[in-house]
Amino acid sequence: MDKIRLGAVMSSPTVPEIWWEFGKYLKDHGLELEMVYHDFYKPQIASFIRGEIDITWNGPLGFIATDHFSKGKQLNGPMRDTDISTKSLILVREDSDIQSVADLKGKVIGFGATDSAEGRIAPISYLRNEGLELGRDYQEKNYSADPDQLFGTFSQGEKKALQALKNKEVDASACWIGMYNNWVNNPEIDTDGVRILTETSSYSHCIFCGHPDLDVNLYNKFVDLMLNMDKSDPRVIKGMEMEHLNEWVEGQTDNFKLLKDGCEYLQIFDSDFKGINFYY
Repeated sequence: MDKIRLGAVMSSPTVPEIWWEFGKYLKDHGLELEMVYHDFYKPQIASFIRGEIDITWNGPLGFIATDHFSKGKQLNGPMRDTDISTKSLILVREDSDIQSVADLKGKVIGFGATDSAEGRIAPISYLRNEGLELGRDYQEKNYSADPDQLFGTFSQGEKKALQALKNKEVDASACWIGMYNNWVNNPEIDTDGVRILTETSSYSHCIFCGHPDLDVNLYNKFVDLMLNMDKSDPRVIKGMEMEHLNEWVEGQTDNFKLLKDGCEYLQIFDSDFKGINFYY
């Protein structure tokens, strides 16, 4: 039986359960998964570049970093149907006199962690496209997860930025649109008194990548099986629901420009990735 090593970040306690479900389906079709879990995406990318895993399930910054350190040689796709287009938001208080992006000049904006694609990189890249330069036109204040936070580290930072906005510690805050929609429907999180000022331009989200040296036929077998996964199949319905998708689709890599530009602008690979042992 063919076998692949697949890397995934333990972003929540449900991750092993999701891949247990998908692993049964793949094994039934002659492809065995050896799961390699990582606490965070940076060591996962390093493991991928060093060839210690064959395929990596990347978040948006994970993909940009993989593409950067692989010099574009990685094998791309597929992705969830819900990953093709997403956005980040900039929020203000309902009683704020900020009515447009231009009104953010001279203000302090709360962002997530410095390497949060949704909570910092995409919004700052968008603001730059709108003519606002970080440090010149506005100041940033970053919010990260608590040191002992194990899961949901990026969402924790965005929640802190939201609370800082409500507490009038910042004039605006940034977050992922998916996160905001979850907040609105979650009675434990108070979004009263907050309104959406603007949405960023769209960008893509999660995507699989295969190692440049992986056998192309083996990778294509994995891709074909994922693309043919059917939500009506009792073997995978639970995993697909937990992974928040209706179907796997062909990977699209032409909608990551906002994030790529943001990483270059913020020098993410010279700062947040400093000291990581990459080589290929």
